[in-house]
Amino acid sequence: MGLFDGIGKKIMQSGQDTVKKAKTLAEITKINSRISEEQRTLTAFYAQIGEKYYSIYKDAPAEEFAQICDRITAGLSRIAELRIELEKQKSERLCPKCGAACPANVQYCAACGALLPHPDQADVTPSDEDNGDSGDSGDSGQTAANQSDNTDNTDNADNA
Repeated sequence: MGLFDGIGKKIMQSGQDTVKKAKTLAEITKINSRISEEQRTLTAFYAQIGEKYYSIYKDAPAEEFAQICDRITAGLSRIAELRIELEKQKSERLCPKCGAACPANVQYCAACGALLPHPDQADVTPSDEDNGDSGDSGDSGQTAANQSDNTDNTDNADNA
């Protein structure tokens, strides 16, 4: 029976060692989780500091931050361009006052009530008008001339 007692003690000791290792591993996992949580919190604080610094000093940053501020400004510019491209794809336009996305067929922003520019006015450039003839050159030329005269009259009335 001594043989079975020795085997039983070894099995019991192995089980206890396994339980201790499992508890230790669970504690290590909990500590690592808390460390990760603290790191995420610090990262958020660092981001807040960076955003605050950029908002205050973007026009005249310290020399060591100038390149980073330039990259942020360029990134914000790219985002704005991409949002304009996105709104064209979605048949929406951004409110110039609050930046809310508005359906293309509305005149006023639902978020702030601002008057939205007409989509045709925003997209028409002088080169578009020259190339936009549909074959009725008489009507479109006359309309453009009349619009030009109306604009001149409006300007003169404002100056008087």
